[in-house]
Amino acid sequence: MMNPTELKKIKEWTPLPLIITIIMFLAPSFIIAPQNENLSVIENSFDGTLKSIRHSLAQKEKDKQTLERQTLLEADLKRLDRWLPTEKNLPTLIERFNSLASLLSVKISSVNYGFAKDNEGISPPSVNIHFNLMARYGAMREYIQALECLPYPILLTEVTANNDNNFTISLVNLVKP
Repeated sequence: MMNPTELKKIKEWTPLPLIITIIMFLAPSFIIAPQNENLSVIENSFDGTLKSIRHSLAQKEKDKQTLERQTLLEADLKRLDRWLPTEKNLPTLIERFNSLASLLSVKISSVNYGFAKDNEGISPPSVNIHFNLMARYGAMREYIQALECLPYPILLTEVTANNDNNFTISLVNLVKP
């Protein structure tokens, strides 16, 4: 058995291990808690940065696609600009209409033209042309086919058959602005 003085000493020192145990138990939470707070702040910052990077990459891809589309549209616009005639070519075009008419036995009785009015700015600049013609039905069909084959941006909008082999043709000629 133990000596009573030793037992007394042990009893005196008993609270010390208990205090040391409590300190050892609570000390990590005092040290780790601020680290956990720092970790959560860093985590939130990292998540925000990651979202920003993802958004930037997505925007970069959209910008790349937009630039590619713009390049294609510019190329199309240049081709269209080379292809569209100017308004100055209108007399030449009407002369071509007259020469086709004489080749196909079609008599043009009147030609009216005017610039299209586009109040909203949606449609491209164009010239509206209206013909009054006299011809047989077969000659008229050949004339329409010949008009469609001309190397001009012509869109037939209306063909009307009147009495006694009279026809009215309305078309639109696209021009450069």
